[in-house]
Amino acid sequence: MIWIILSLTAAAATLVYWGVVAAELLRAMWTLPTPRDGLKMAEAALSRQQWPELLVVIPAHNEARTISQVARSLMVEDYPKLRVVFALDRCSDNTESVLRSVVGGDERFEVVIVSHCPADWAGKVHAIYAGLHGSAAAQRANVLVFADADTWFERGCLRGCLALLERRRLGLLSLASTLTSHNWYERAVQPVAGFQMLAMYPPYRANRTERRRPLANGQFMMFTRDAYVRVGGHPMMRFHLLEDLAFSRTVAEAGLNPGFFMADGMLGCKMYHSWGEFRRGWKRIFTELAGRRAGKLQSLAVRLMVFSSLLPAASTAGLIAGATLGPWWVAVPCGAAIATCLSSLLLGHRWGRTPLWTVVLHVPGAVLVGALMIQAAGDLRAGRGINWGGRRYQRTAGLPTQASAAQGPGQSGRFPPLPEPAAAHTPVSGIQTPPAHAR
Repeated sequence: MIWIILSLTAAAATLVYWGVVAAELLRAMWTLPTPRDGLKMAEAALSRQQWPELLVVIPAHNEARTISQVARSLMVEDYPKLRVVFALDRCSDNTESVLRSVVGGDERFEVVIVSHCPADWAGKVHAIYAGLHGSAAAQRANVLVFADADTWFERGCLRGCLALLERRRLGLLSLASTLTSHNWYERAVQPVAGFQMLAMYPPYRANRTERRRPLANGQFMMFTRDAYVRVGGHPMMRFHLLEDLAFSRTVAEAGLNPGFFMADGMLGCKMYHSWGEFRRGWKRIFTELAGRRAGKLQSLAVRLMVFSSLLPAASTAGLIAGATLGPWWVAVPCGAAIATCLSSLLLGHRWGRTPLWTVVLHVPGAVLVGALMIQAAGDLRAGRGINWGGRRYQRTAGLPTQASAAQGPGQSGRFPPLPEPAAAHTPVSGIQTPPAHAR
């Protein structure tokens, strides 16, 4: 019968696809460290005097409802030589007053007010650049960290990341943050969106030395000063809405070895506060990840919906029909396919610290993410711009993103280039660097 053939075909395709996904997940989970692993290295080998000067720069545009959480988390961070700069970018709310009420007179913290953004810069990129060059602490820092205002740090995160940076000889270390799961879209859609992103840029491939597919997450990027200066810093990324991806590629091309790891709960983030924000944000992300190619966006959307919705649904139907109507043996491969799919999803949710029960929402979530990607492709073909971070950006397929000139002409060269450090950053002593074949 036709339904038997269709069920068996769906089961075979589901088994193969999700079997490969499970294998890739297990390999990444077994081979890639997290900041918690780095923290163990640091606690075993280092004293407080051996840590280099570290500067965290956090841009913020109208982040009054989130700024206190990241500020408080950094105030209790135990890194011994820490300085923090908040770059408040054209804020029209009470972000500044909230922030100052939290940090008080803590001398480790600076606030830089950014009153304008040049027309030829993306807002976030310029805010970081302005914060970096408006800070006195930047002159001494040998390690630079750029983090988002909607994140928060678990105590020890910076030490763990720096230990990994040194151990693996990285120029750039970035984390996939642990995301909140409070709203319906964070439970049903966000895990699928993250899954799709990591399917496009698998973590194992992002960290290997050959045929690397580099990836970084702008929610947390840690640079050695040398690597940051050598790739040209944020001025080289001024057009990019996904400066993190651009940085990872540039660092890799320069032979400076970027690394991408799961935060394992040591860095948290609430990306979006509404479904509208979520849609706009992920359309922007997927558009840039696909290189502003509408055809690629559509093909990725179709593949997602086929392998994450259509085939699992067909396998489930075959399982039910085989178990109730017969022949019974049809239920066996269909059941195996569903078990493989669920096992892979559970592995991924556990790795990302996402509530395990939300795997049951994967099928409808995949439909919504696929539709979102198709909408992004339509926006790109129609030449529709995007509002983000207080500015409007006009995107053209295959061309650099241009910011709207509505904010005024500005001066792209207003801030001086980052000066060279007085002394090169030396590896943290006490951490043994493995041979190349072991990394």
